[in-house]
Amino acid sequence: MIELTITALLLGLMGAGHCLGMCGGFAAALAYAIPSEQKISRLTLLLSYNVGRISSYALLGAIVAAGQNAGFDSGYPLARTLAGLLLVATGLYLANIWRGITWLERGGQKVWRFIQPVSQRLLPVYTVPKALLLGMLWGWLPCGLVYSMLALAATQPSAGLGALTMAAFGAGTLPAVLAGGLAAAWVRKWLVKRWFQRGLAFAFMAFGLWTLSIAWYHHFHHANHANHAAPLINSTVIDKARSSSSSTHQHH
Repeated sequence: MIELTITALLLGLMGAGHCLGMCGGFAAALAYAIPSEQKISRLTLLLSYNVGRISSYALLGAIVAAGQNAGFDSGYPLARTLAGLLLVATGLYLANIWRGITWLERGGQKVWRFIQPVSQRLLPVYTVPKALLLGMLWGWLPCGLVYSMLALAATQPSAGLGALTMAAFGAGTLPAVLAGGLAAAWVRKWLVKRWFQRGLAFAFMAFGLWTLSIAWYHHFHHANHANHAAPLINSTVIDKARSSSSSTHQHH
């Protein structure tokens, strides 16, 4: 399952443009609200925000993975199917072809309405503990990309691996969010280029299709293997029964 964690890290990196658009402005506003005479540097507080944000992702990853593994096993790769479909939908969204995944964000807005007033009470942030707490709340900001990655984390066999998957994804988003927070204009200009965004979008779609194909290939492969194995098992049982009957008859 380490390969899935590495994939989550790469998808976080590839979602740079989206992360910069969603969180970069928020990070910049937080960073530049700090007075220049403040002893704690902007970079320290930005890192603290992001540690909090990534810890929230990890917590959510643990919850969805634990919930999936505790749920009813239908025998079908439902979690991987959902993950693949959401990754394709995210790619279509990033390419500005189809924005259907925004319905997930609208659902998340209902939760965010309760969290946002709490986050506002933490402002202004001048200490690391407050930055960490604000970052943990920030991690609940509605985001279709995060939701698609949560579906991927749900395919992990344990809560710990689900948390690791989301932490890796969060680490992948870190460079873009830090760049936005530190107002790296040249990074922003490069990431918003149309050809770059389209390339990343198609990468998401390709990985989503790959996830779907692998999930169902393994499902049908195991099903066929089980069907082929069943007659052999039955034949072995019958042969043993006949052998036992024959030896009993000879004994008498």
